[in-house]
Amino acid sequence: MHFCIFKRNETLDVLLLPHKGTNMYSFVNLSKGHICPCLFPSIDAAIADLDDRQKRGLILKYDVIA
Repeated sequence: MHFCIFKRNETLDVLLLPHKGTNMYSFVNLSKGHICPCLFPSIDAAIADLDDRQKRGLILKYDVIA
């Protein structure tokens, strides 16, 4: 799943990818070459984390790119 995350001063291209051999997911920031250490048990949990970050003002918004 590909996301475009909009922060105050930058736009980030981010993938949500499963860890091989597990049922966990992590965000991979393509813009910065960084794998987030956060682990999510489902895609829904990862999206809920984005929603929470948006509510707290850490990101302006995000779009899911098919």
